[in-house]
Amino acid sequence: MPTHTRSKSIYNNNEHCNNLSSSSTATTIKIEPTTTEKDKPLYFHEKVEQIHHHEDIKNESITHHSLSSYNEDDKESVESYCATDDGGYGWCVVFGAFMGTFTIYGIMINHYVEKLFSGQKGVTTLLSLVGVLISFIGGIFAPISNMIESILGVRKTLFIATLLISGGFGAAGSATEIWQLYLALGICFGMGFSMMIMVTSKTVPMWFFRKRSTAMGIIASSGGLGGLILPFIITPLNSSLGISWTFRILAGCFFVINLITTLLVKEKNPPTKRTFKNPCDVLQLNLLQNTNFLMWCLAAFLQVSYMNMLFYFLPSYATYVGLNTIQGSALVSVTAASTFVGRLSVGMLADRAGNLNMCILFNSVTSLASFFIWTFAYDFAGLLVFAITHGFFGGCYLALLAPIVRTVLGPEKFPSGFALVSFIVAPAYAGPSIASALENITTIEPFMVFKLFIGCTSLGTVIVVLILKLRMKRQLWAKI
Repeated sequence: MPTHTRSKSIYNNNEHCNNLSSSSTATTIKIEPTTTEKDKPLYFHEKVEQIHHHEDIKNESITHHSLSSYNEDDKESVESYCATDDGGYGWCVVFGAFMGTFTIYGIMINHYVEKLFSGQKGVTTLLSLVGVLISFIGGIFAPISNMIESILGVRKTLFIATLLISGGFGAAGSATEIWQLYLALGICFGMGFSMMIMVTSKTVPMWFFRKRSTAMGIIASSGGLGGLILPFIITPLNSSLGISWTFRILAGCFFVINLITTLLVKEKNPPTKRTFKNPCDVLQLNLLQNTNFLMWCLAAFLQVSYMNMLFYFLPSYATYVGLNTIQGSALVSVTAASTFVGRLSVGMLADRAGNLNMCILFNSVTSLASFFIWTFAYDFAGLLVFAITHGFFGGCYLALLAPIVRTVLGPEKFPSGFALVSFIVAPAYAGPSIASALENITTIEPFMVFKLFIGCTSLGTVIVVLILKLRMKRQLWAKI
């Protein structure tokens, strides 16, 4: 099977190649010809990415002159790559990944509190741990998900994830004790969701170069859309059929949805043969010696610690300032809708202005909004402005995570790096619980701890990412 598609187009007719040619410095790309299957090189698009990564993501030129050392096949590879990048079946993969990353945990807690476990002491706190456990297991299980995919391949791994997700929902429908929900949703669903996220986040970037962040932003927005529309579907089902049958119906629906994901998502250039690999080769723990990677892990940890906090505490804050429950629910819905739009937007902007730049900008606005909008918001209008602002800017992490890991490490180390980041940040999902504990032991104004927590962690993210950017390229306004 050939490693690239032949094309007879002229170099300077391609906009991307022209953009790359804007620099006065020419870069010579040496591509060894394929001689045997054993010595088969990386695919061309991976070579281009490696060159950009090696040059610290500089806008190096790939000019007609710099291609003079190529043979004709190599030149056609460059033309073909520039002409066919970012389109075609890749958008089908994005759609499949979008369908596979809907999330609903947290929606059912109120129904359990009111119906199944009413009257039990501390039931709200115990049930809230289900969502925390799902996120924690999702992160801890990420390296194992990466290993499973490396052995079984994309489609088989996604099918296993589909079975685990639907199985978790089905088992939750038969749960009569809270610990059973921990097993069904926290562990079973959590492992399935981890495999789904890992595989789709690894596979989608293979199909894109210039529009990679846009594609990942579309996928990340799935969670915000799910949080916006699913409550309006689940609430009537609970009222008419009961919580047990609601979970069983969800199991069937998510099986169909995730089966579509399994059929659509595939690798762009799958390996011809898969063999069992040493776990160390898959995990690549030596990445922890990479200072830039560790800095991004720190920035990711800070972002995860505040990412979901508003969904937990905004309704309670609305009640504290005298708003009714309908207004509190409306604020949560507005936040979810704004998050959906924000993740779409940050992906498109990052492709034009740089992933690290957008991470700095969005976290800066998040910090300012927490310090200067939420701190002085004591009515519905003020909270509405804050919900829109925080929702739009505060959810950028999931959209930028994969592109930034790929930028920092390059395409070869990206799968292992993505799994390690997910593993390292897993404890950060306890951020809302930590902030709540601090709130309980302080004597300052109620909810001020949450305002300061979001403001400080997002500000810390800005500082860390800015240092990371300057380490990678010592130009403040560089696109990276």
